[in-house]
Amino acid sequence: MDTLQSYLTVLAVAFALLVISFTSLRHRSIRISIPSFWDLGFGALTPFTYLVIGLPRGDPEGLIANVLLANLPQLLLSLTYVCYNATLSAFLVQREFGLMHREDKRRTLRVSEPVGLQRSSYTISLPLRYGIPLYAASGLIHWLISQSLFLARITALQDQHGTVDVRDSFSTCGYSPIAVLATVLAGLIQVLALVILGFHKYDGVMRIVSTNSRAISAACHALEEDRKEGYLLPLRWGVVEIKEGGVGHCTFTTAPQDGPGVEPGTGVRAPTPGEALPVTPN
Repeated sequence: MDTLQSYLTVLAVAFALLVISFTSLRHRSIRISIPSFWDLGFGALTPFTYLVIGLPRGDPEGLIANVLLANLPQLLLSLTYVCYNATLSAFLVQREFGLMHREDKRRTLRVSEPVGLQRSSYTISLPLRYGIPLYAASGLIHWLISQSLFLARITALQDQHGTVDVRDSFSTCGYSPIAVLATVLAGLIQVLALVILGFHKYDGVMRIVSTNSRAISAACHALEEDRKEGYLLPLRWGVVEIKEGGVGHCTFTTAPQDGPGVEPGTGVRAPTPGEALPVTPN
């Protein structure tokens, strides 16, 4: 929720600033409508769309201040992207972990330096089917922001010969209302995508651990026969033995699926609904 709140807060601030600019546009007899905004240009500077907010106007102070202002939204987007990526990564880690009780999801470990059958970690920290769209969306929003708020240099001329009036020339920031609207819309779509992913159903067989190392460790107290080379082979989580009192011991194991042809007590199976399982291993 913190990620969504921070993302929505940034979008709300951007939209609020756009609404504030409407007052200035109305004073210049510009209609507040999509066609009017489009006529002003996408990422284009006009005499009606540059900021007058009390920043230094002379160089180099004015240039430096406006460069920092124009790039501030890029910094905010980068920070929210880190939070977004972390949230999505945690969600996908839990999803992959939470499906390993199924025989068809038996997998080798994913590690930074794989050995044998082990799998390598994701190059971009996410599966490609999620990482590529996220990278593309982030790049698009960065570009939209660059068209929404940008550095502008206003050069005044003294005469028809093009002599520059240094005193009345200044640096400022220009903005494009239609680009700001496009940026807010793209950001909302990205937030909506994360919300939709959050509606994936959780079957509840394995406990929710995400990236909590203690909870992951509690699910990994291996059997003696798996301690030597089990980490190199495909693993599945499930019930491997029933202790006194009918309490099951669950862990990751290389043991085969319980069923015909498997010696009783040597296979693995998914817990049944209502079966007594310890919260943490003994």
